[in-house]
Amino acid sequence: MPPSNSGFFLDKPPEGQKSLLMRRNSKALILFFLSAAYGLFIYFILDIGLRGHQNVSMFVLYVYGLVGGFGFLLLNQFYTGVDRSRKILIEVLEKSAEARVITDPDGNTIYANPRFSKLVSGAENPPLFSFARMFEDPRSVEKDLEELRRRALPAGAAMTEFQTNVRGRSLWFQVTCQHIIGWPGFIHWRFEDITHRHQMEAAIRAEREKLRDFMDNAPVGFFSVDEGGKFLFANEMLLRLLGTDFQTLVGKGTLHDFLVSPPQNARPYDFFDTGGLHQRGELLMRGSGERVFKAAVTHSIAESEEGVIISRSVVYDLTAHAG
Repeated sequence: MPPSNSGFFLDKPPEGQKSLLMRRNSKALILFFLSAAYGLFIYFILDIGLRGHQNVSMFVLYVYGLVGGFGFLLLNQFYTGVDRSRKILIEVLEKSAEARVITDPDGNTIYANPRFSKLVSGAENPPLFSFARMFEDPRSVEKDLEELRRRALPAGAAMTEFQTNVRGRSLWFQVTCQHIIGWPGFIHWRFEDITHRHQMEAAIRAEREKLRDFMDNAPVGFFSVDEGGKFLFANEMLLRLLGTDFQTLVGKGTLHDFLVSPPQNARPYDFFDTGGLHQRGELLMRGSGERVFKAAVTHSIAESEEGVIISRSVVYDLTAHAG
C-alpha cells in the first residue's frame, strides 16, 4: 500500500524534466554495470573451470554484456512509458471540467485537482468533507457522502445529487463515487456542477406547463387520431365537448363514434366522404348525454417517417357560440 501522503504516481516530481531524465538513465546504467559485473564473475568461474579456455569465457562475457545492454534499453523504455502515462493522467485530472478527489482508505485526500480546490477553499489537497461546508447542514451532507461510499462498494460506483444556495444562487452538483480497482479503499470522487442542466430542465417544464395550459383552456378542441380512427391525443376542451375522459376516449373511442352521420365511403380517420389530406367543413357531433352540437372542423392528415398515418385536428363548437 502506498504511503498516505502520496498520490502514488499522480504526484508531480519536484525536480525538472532534465533532472528526472538523469535519474532514470543513472538507474539504467547501474543495471548495465551490475550485468557486466555478473558477466565478469561468470568469466572468472569459467576461466578457472575450463583451465584458460579464453574463447568460451569471453563469449559468456559478451553474452552477459548484451543482456546488460538489453536491460538498459528495457528499463529506459519502462521509465519512459510510466512517465508518459503519468503525464496523460495528470493532464486529464488537472484540466478536467469536473472537480475530482482521490481519497485513501482512511478518508484522507491524497489528490485534489485545481477545480475542487477552487470550489471549496482554494487550499491544496483540501479534505473531501470540505465540500459539505458549502451547505447549510454540513453533517447531513457528510452522512450522505458516507452513504454514497457504502452504496458504491458492491457495484463499484454510485451517484447522487446535492442542491445548495450560495450568495442567493441555487447550485446543483452531481457527485459520483467510484472505487479504484486494484486499490482497496481508494476512491475517486467526481463533483460535476449541473446547475445549468437543472435550470434548462426547469425552463422546459415551465414552457410545457404554459403550452399545456394553453392547449387545455383554448376555446377549441384539439385532437389526433391514427389510421384506424382511434384517438391518440385530446385536450381538455375536446373532452368536455364530447362528455368523456381521456382514458375512455383513447381506450375505446373512435372518430366516427362521435359523428351523427359518419361518412359511408371514407376511411376511419376521415370526417367527410370526399376525404383528402386537408378537410374542412361543418357537421353534427355527439356530446355528453343526448347533446348534439354543430361543429366546424379542420382536419389535416400526415404520414410519419415510420409510415404511420396520424391527424392534426381542430373542432370548434358553433352551437355554444351561436347568436
